[in-house]
Amino acid sequence: MASTSRLFGLCAAIVDRLTFGGNIVETGTGWYWLAHARAARSVPCAAGAAKTSPSQSR
Repeated sequence: MASTSRLFGLCAAIVDRLTFGGNIVETGTGWYWLAHARAARSVPCAAGAAKTSPSQSR
């Protein structure tokens, strides 16, 4: 547990150092990976519907 909190503290320090004095630019575009993940989650998987083992199909 202590190592996890140290890791998050290190990540926070890195982000803080990278963004210090910088300008964050809002581009107004959507997040591709977020939209892609949501679209993939909403599409049902057709391959999972008919899973049979070779011994069952004989």
